[in-house]
Amino acid sequence: MMTINKLQKKWTYCLIVLTTTMAMGVPKAISQENSLISLIYNEQLKPYQDVVKGFKSVLNNSNFKVSYVDNTDYSPIDNNSRLILALGSKAINLIPSKRDNFTVSPDIISTLTLNNNLLMNTPHLAGIAIQASAKTQLNWHKRILPDARRIGVLYDPENSQKLINELSKIAPTLGLTIIAAAVRSPTELTSALKLLGREADTIFSIPDKTVYSGKTAKAILLFSYRNRIPFIGMSKSWVKAGAIYALDWDYISLGQQCAQIAMAILDGKKANSIPLQYPISEQYLLNLKTAKQLKVEFSNEIINGAIEVFQ
Repeated sequence: MMTINKLQKKWTYCLIVLTTTMAMGVPKAISQENSLISLIYNEQLKPYQDVVKGFKSVLNNSNFKVSYVDNTDYSPIDNNSRLILALGSKAINLIPSKRDNFTVSPDIISTLTLNNNLLMNTPHLAGIAIQASAKTQLNWHKRILPDARRIGVLYDPENSQKLINELSKIAPTLGLTIIAAAVRSPTELTSALKLLGREADTIFSIPDKTVYSGKTAKAILLFSYRNRIPFIGMSKSWVKAGAIYALDWDYISLGQQCAQIAMAILDGKKANSIPLQYPISEQYLLNLKTAKQLKVEFSNEIINGAIEVFQ
């Protein structure tokens, strides 16, 4: 039923060699030396493929001469890497153990992970969250489900208190209220859901590893159905499994955004000086079967605007 945790299949390790050209505007930080960029990603998943495609499209049209060497047997990261594009949490977690082996400690760019703490707390890393900003998410919630004013959020205070504070601050400006239910361990999930069942119009998911996993997904979705409380997912996988909607991204655009960060770093900017970014291009998916079961009606404008509809 759920494919959320089935993302760790086969990973590709790629090397991108960037050499300076005589074209105008070559960044001074590149100097006369080749700069090596290593890509780590899951080659079997289309979102990962699209991010890499977008990343390459920007570099291919830049002032750099780019050559690509693909290595699919999971080789060690090249010691001369100046920059690493790591797609997903597993890719990020590979790097610290190898950092001492690098000739120069490389900067990292990462996306396609729901763990924002990992993006913000990994040294020398600039990240793009695979979610919209808090304000953007609440704006979409109000647009897609205009009658739902009390938004329930399951969260672990240790992981997500900052996000809850941000949501709680923004919500009243949109005529919304956040009902936050703490889940410090999976054993507290049932009582937290009961609280939301009494007080919330929807359950809005956030990237919190304590709350959301392959083990808890079924219980949360069943609670949503049985209590007719729409559940807003974090990805296409959640919508396919029964969430009423989720925001999604143009992954080629996401790769292009990563490439712009790469260009800034190669031009001399420090990765850890670049604030956490959010996807520029936003889309959404709907599950009309779930909506029918929960007796939720969408406007024709919302249905026609969805990038994909499940029925």
